[in-house]
Amino acid sequence: MNRLIAVIIASQVFSVGSVTAKDSSIQSIAKIGYHSQSDGFNGIDTDTTGFIGFLERQTSEDSFLSFYGMIGFLDEEWSTNGVSIDAGDGDVVGFGLKFNLKSSKVQSFSQGLEGGMPYFRLGWERVKATASSTLAQFAANNGVPLTTTSSTDSGILLGIGYEKSFEEFGIFAEYMKHSEDTFDDSSITLGAFFKF
Repeated sequence: MNRLIAVIIASQVFSVGSVTAKDSSIQSIAKIGYHSQSDGFNGIDTDTTGFIGFLERQTSEDSFLSFYGMIGFLDEEWSTNGVSIDAGDGDVVGFGLKFNLKSSKVQSFSQGLEGGMPYFRLGWERVKATASSTLAQFAANNGVPLTTTSSTDSGILLGIGYEKSFEEFGIFAEYMKHSEDTFDDSSITLGAFFKF
């Protein structure tokens, strides 16, 4: 009888252990980051800031290759001679692939994420830019009225970043290089993520 009880208890312990191990594997990561980039033209400084979200899904359980989707809401500000104006908004959507780099000692994505891993991102993005009424008025006052107040462009996105988890949550930093057809500039995104 005691042996039977011991076998039942042992089977329950191993069952719980196996469920815990399965739950610890990662299949998806949701990220939210603060995006910032600066540029300039004709003596005007431009600053684009806002929030970008990523949903990354491993191609297979604990794989180092992921598909991702991206959405962002950005604001652009122009400044010159100490005067700043709200230039407009930018809505961003995109998708592509992300590949994490690991050392030879790392056996799984979960293990690598706990120690921290660099990654590369290759994708496509579409940006819809809408000029603000302030910018339209500013342009009209200076004799160069805008012929259109919105435009949509798309292009290739390249990124390199680093991410590290702490329990269920983590942090990441990423440098992105955008196409000439979209932002024609590089950017930095800093943020946090949770895994599930």
